[in-house]
Amino acid sequence: MFNNKSVTAVSNLIYTIGLANFIFHGCAEMRLSPVLLKRSAWKVPYIVSLPIKQAREKNIPIRTNARSCTILPSFVGLMFEIHNGRTYKQVRITENMIGMKLGEFAPTRIRHVFGAKK
Repeated sequence: MFNNKSVTAVSNLIYTIGLANFIFHGCAEMRLSPVLLKRSAWKVPYIVSLPIKQAREKNIPIRTNARSCTILPSFVGLMFEIHNGRTYKQVRITENMIGMKLGEFAPTRIRHVFGAKK
């Protein structure tokens, strides 16, 4: 039913989930997360060390240039200031954003709007 490659992939995924939960939740319980299911089993989500604990305690936004950082379940409810190349855009993380990248919510280009015809 299962070949050796699939068993290895599943065990790597379980290890990755446990490692990510230990780092960001401070616990070793293993929960499936949409963050880890979008990438290959051998890849871990791209994560940058962020001052999450201080931001929760002091209720201040986290200022970051790491646009490619994956949004984890532990980020829900936090306010981030994401750099778009010129300024920092404030974004509050919700449950719908889990698994996406921070840069998806701070566009780098100004949208062009055509003027009305005369």
